[in-house]
Amino acid sequence: MVNKASETAEQQAPPRREQLQALLLAALCSVLFLGKGLWPGHAVMPYAPEVLEPHRTEALAEGRVTMDDLTVGNPSFGDKYNQSLAWDRIMGDRLRGGELPSWTRDIAGGAPLVPQMGQVYQPWSWLTPLVPAPGVYGIWYLLHQVLFSFFAYRFLRRIGVAHLACLLGVVCVCVGLWTQARVHHNVILSAALPLFAMLSCVHELGARQGGARAAGWLALGTGVSWLGGMPQVSLLITYMVGAYGCLLVAGRPGGDRLRPLLWIAGAFAAGALLSSAQMIPVLVAAQETSRAVPSLADLAARSLEWDHALSAIWPDLLNWPAQRWYPEVGPESNFPPWAALLLLSWERVNAGVYSYTETAFAVGLPALVLAACALAGRRRRREIWFFAVVAALSFLVAMASEPLFSLVANLPGVRSGDVKRFVFPCAMALSVLAALGMDRVIRTRPPGYALGFAGLIAVASAALAFVHWAPPDELARTYSEWVTAGRDDVTAEDFRAAVLPGMAEATRAHLLTTFLRSLALAAVTIGLLLWRRGWIAPVLLIAVTAADLLWTGRGTIVPVESERVLTPPRILAPALAATRDAEGARPRFQGLRLSTRADREGALLRPNMGAFFGLEDMASYNPLPPRRMEDLFAAIEPGMELGGNGVGRFKRLESLSHPMVDLLGVEWILTDGPVETPGLEDRTPADYQHRFRLYRRTTALPRATFVTTARLIEDPGERLGVLADSSRDPRLEVVLEDVAAPAADGGDASGAVITVSRYEDEVVQLSVNAPVAGYLRLADPWDEGWVATVDGAPTPIHVADHYVRAVHLGPGQHEVEFRYAGSVAVWPRRLSTIALLLIVVTVAAMATMLHTAIVLVVVRGCMMFGMAMPVVAVHVRVLARPRPVA
Repeated sequence: MVNKASETAEQQAPPRREQLQALLLAALCSVLFLGKGLWPGHAVMPYAPEVLEPHRTEALAEGRVTMDDLTVGNPSFGDKYNQSLAWDRIMGDRLRGGELPSWTRDIAGGAPLVPQMGQVYQPWSWLTPLVPAPGVYGIWYLLHQVLFSFFAYRFLRRIGVAHLACLLGVVCVCVGLWTQARVHHNVILSAALPLFAMLSCVHELGARQGGARAAGWLALGTGVSWLGGMPQVSLLITYMVGAYGCLLVAGRPGGDRLRPLLWIAGAFAAGALLSSAQMIPVLVAAQETSRAVPSLADLAARSLEWDHALSAIWPDLLNWPAQRWYPEVGPESNFPPWAALLLLSWERVNAGVYSYTETAFAVGLPALVLAACALAGRRRRREIWFFAVVAALSFLVAMASEPLFSLVANLPGVRSGDVKRFVFPCAMALSVLAALGMDRVIRTRPPGYALGFAGLIAVASAALAFVHWAPPDELARTYSEWVTAGRDDVTAEDFRAAVLPGMAEATRAHLLTTFLRSLALAAVTIGLLLWRRGWIAPVLLIAVTAADLLWTGRGTIVPVESERVLTPPRILAPALAATRDAEGARPRFQGLRLSTRADREGALLRPNMGAFFGLEDMASYNPLPPRRMEDLFAAIEPGMELGGNGVGRFKRLESLSHPMVDLLGVEWILTDGPVETPGLEDRTPADYQHRFRLYRRTTALPRATFVTTARLIEDPGERLGVLADSSRDPRLEVVLEDVAAPAADGGDASGAVITVSRYEDEVVQLSVNAPVAGYLRLADPWDEGWVATVDGAPTPIHVADHYVRAVHLGPGQHEVEFRYAGSVAVWPRRLSTIALLLIVVTVAAMATMLHTAIVLVVVRGCMMFGMAMPVVAVHVRVLARPRPVA
């Protein structure tokens, strides 16, 4: 049995002074990385908001920006604009109003907040009411980076790594390229945050015979990770922590293994229960989503390739963190790096499968050499080989290497996301190995093979730098021959014809800088490894690693004034005014993209950006878009490319006159040019001189309608075919799919009067005076979480017209209420609350066990003393009573 008294001094809790140094180092690295994005009134963005249309046209015409201001940043981070911005704004508004949000009507006519991008149950979400998005992101990422790094420091100290070596691990975790590449995907970073804290907990349980307190913290970390909104990263963490726990337990005596295994399993179960508020709605939404589970072939087609291993040595060889955009191509487009075209699959690179966001995992060249040093270490062999195997296996899975890939892909949850995200365990394992390697170097001489590895990198970098020293035109000719060699579909002349002005110069400068930097770093690393002078060499290695990572990853952040992000395009002013003035149901908004030059002219107000500005945007980007939503919009506009991501802007003029667009209440239309079609009223501001136009659709139906004719169509294909018919009038009938729904055979509905008394995100109240029986149809999306009452009595909600909801009413006056309060919305929160209380009580009770015991003794003594006091008082009074004289 392991006794705590037998621990080495290195495995004891580090002194506060050293912990403070780790915190300050993490904070310094984070501040240097975030830069101006931390200033009050500034936002951390991937590129300027004026890159998007119609911002760009307006800003350039008004002289607020120049094209040079817009051709910086990284286009692969563009999801920041059509994902978290809107969800965080909505969440902040609701939390500021004292509500815990579950549903929002801003996006796609209505969507649940939890299974999407809203981190409702994350502690850092409490910042959004105080600092509205996007200004919150600088503080947000600072907290994530510092906490993530500090947890790594505590874990490394726990397994016996020296203080200076742990500081290297802090740098690798805080500004390693995996962390920097996730700065605009905060849900991924939030899910990853508890990793090292969880590793510390299983170490306490498996190696130190820990108990309830460690299990409670492990459960809390598990729950926080799964509440983060990125299940695949949470799954990788769970597998990684579980495997480490099993390794530790396997090293215990045979009769002493069951107890820690039960603690670990129980902690995971409690963490799963804690995450119910997030994961149960996610699992429910996953059953109704249009994003299908990919096959093995689909996953393999989007995997890494062997040449991506070169990114560990030259991190910006295949994808550039800071990409220069060429005005001739467009501010949202980038030309693939020539090295990527040469080394990677041509088809996948041109299809945009690879991006810096998904492929960055490097920890810096000095740290990589130190990680190699760890493999020869004799101390902490268990951790060394565990993390070495994790790094190797995770990278092999990310490349879809067989037969390992087929085996791993059958594990629960692995197919739920992009297989390239398996670089996460690889990056984390390399960070730990770098610290272990530094620990070995501090204690003894570096192994010769590690010095040889660094020397080989230096020689290769020098050779590649020599090749790229050629003039730009000559380099372009050389690459054109290399890239097109052996290909029949493209020639060297085609390649050179696609080279834009300035591209050859920019490519040469970037690649030459990459190789010269690596050459210098390899030489410096070798020198510092050989120059063993106490603490000076390790400190310099830490500084060089930090400088390497910060320099390499620069360009992923473009700090801009928050006001620039918050300011909507001027053309939207009439639609925003109508939205603010609306009482109850607000008019809905869509876009029409007429131009076919999307790459050159930029996106037309990306999906969810309308919602960010306060419109009810029918275009949406959702991680789990409802299948019904995509089905309906595909019926409205055949050929709409949705792909399981939600709904984009219309591309056909005919879509604007479709009757289902009337039913959905789409009233405002933004186009990238003038259109002429019946039912459109031009509401473009009079002084607006650009090509964009804003129209109001006069044919949009009210949000609530009363229909007395119902058609039952069970088959989804047949039903969507009927709804796609542009000659059908949804004013006259509703299409149902429930065979148990009451019949509605017609009648005069003209006398029906509908009054909306309350229209909020999660509550809609209406008064209906119906002359005959029929259906009250509310053109809001159907969802499992909605319940309805008629005159106070529960009534079933029927799916109407494939996507919206309706209730059946008899003739007469009725009070109808829709409320988002079904079991899928209520019970998960209750389960999470119960689990949180149990975990907190367990952790608090065990953390203060001694104090509690003392308090209980004192309280028990006081209680006994208090119970005895009346008896004592009686006796005192009896004894004090004067005795009668005999």
